[in-house]
Amino acid sequence: MECDDNRILLPKRKSCMLCTRCVGAVSGHVGRCLWRKTDGYYYGLCSLPRLLNWVWLETGVGVHGYIEKTCSVHFWGMKERNVLTWTAMITGLARHGRGKEALELLDEMVAYGVKPNAVTFTSLFSACCHAGLVEEGLQLFHSMRSKFGVTPGIQHYGCIVDLLGRAGHLKEAYDFVRGMPVEPDAILWRSLLSACKVHRDVVMGEEVGKLLLQLQPQQSFADLVAASEDFIALSNVYASAERWEDVETVREAMKVKGIETKPGCSSVQTSG
Repeated sequence: MECDDNRILLPKRKSCMLCTRCVGAVSGHVGRCLWRKTDGYYYGLCSLPRLLNWVWLETGVGVHGYIEKTCSVHFWGMKERNVLTWTAMITGLARHGRGKEALELLDEMVAYGVKPNAVTFTSLFSACCHAGLVEEGLQLFHSMRSKFGVTPGIQHYGCIVDLLGRAGHLKEAYDFVRGMPVEPDAILWRSLLSACKVHRDVVMGEEVGKLLLQLQPQQSFADLVAASEDFIALSNVYASAERWEDVETVREAMKVKGIETKPGCSSVQTSG
């Protein structure tokens, strides 16, 4: 796609699909190009049928570094702002590590008369995670139901575990999981196990890893894949502490259960 001074008008369905692609694009060039070409179309013309298109476009542009103009021109210049657009802006700020601004936007959202929903809180917790705002994130979590009438879901509990784990508050994260009113799933324990590896807490990592392995029924191919990942995660915790005998023990246990490890691969995009 070439950038020039022309503006383009796309059918709603195609524009939404294209904007979706731009959000996940490795390179921001396509997103920026589409943003400039659609600038005049979206600005000031955002009726409700077009809001979803706007959300996809603005979130993608925010991810790729145009958050300043997104806030100052497009968002505040919209005729209509609903929970979708407010949440999109919070998400854009979260991905740039601008947690305090995301929390401030929540206050403005409420003052504007828009009630945050479960997705909004997921984005807010993500903002707190990326900015290291542990206390703010915990306060927000405890106010979800009492202040905003939103019941925390398993994804919100996972966000708090991630928040505490990233900050190195592993004991607090462990106690948080144990005290949950809902049954914690394997994803929560994996998040904590990953944090144990990062912070080299082998004692807790071993406990969490073994607990995680007990959750695996290993009755299907999907179960074996999940079990493989959990074994490898526990092995990595041991390796981070140079406990090579324990690493070998985990590998032997994998062989006994018929679980094999496969080499991974990665790709790198160059500027050329």
